[in-house]
This record gives sequence, structure tokens and C-alpha cells, in this order.
Amino acid sequence: VLRATLAIAVPYLMVFVPPAERGEVGVTSARTKLGEPVQAGAWLKAHAVGDRDLVEGLKSDPFYLIVDDGPKIRDYAINSICTPLGCVVPWNK
Repeated sequence: VLRATLAIAVPYLMVFVPPAERGEVGVTSARTKLGEPVQAGAWLKAHAVGDRDLVEGLKSDPFYLIVDDGPKIRDYAINSICTPLGCVVPWNK
């Protein structure tokens, strides 16, 4: 009974675990406009505190990465897709 339960439960539960790249748990790579992976060190050298720029994120949707004091990249990105229309919304400064 335990084997049958595990055989059903494990694949079901794996649906809720995000795929990891190169063994990094819970990390999703962002890509630049050219499709290259965003490297934090290079990103922080090229962007000042308060800067935000579009990157390719989940499902190839455009997201804004924001540089905070430190400098460091925020732990989250802001989706730039307009929900009602589906267009990319520019960030007003």
C-alpha cells in the first residue's frame, strides 16, 4: 500500500516544485534582451541604484529587475504585462 501511495503522490507533488537550473533550488534565471543569462555582478556594474530594466523571465514574459541600495538586485521582479490587454507596459520615471 505504501509503494502504491508513493507512486501516485510523488509525481503529483513534483508538479508544485519549480524546475531548478544547475542544482539551484528556487532560483529562476532571467535573460537579457539578447537572450543571455543575467549575471548579478555584471548587472550591478552596468546599472546604478534605482535603475530598472526589462529582462526575459518566466514563460519568456518581460519583467523589470530593480537595483536597490547596497547595491543589490531585489529578490523579486515586476511583471510588465498589462493584464487586460496583454501589452508590455513601459516604466515611467
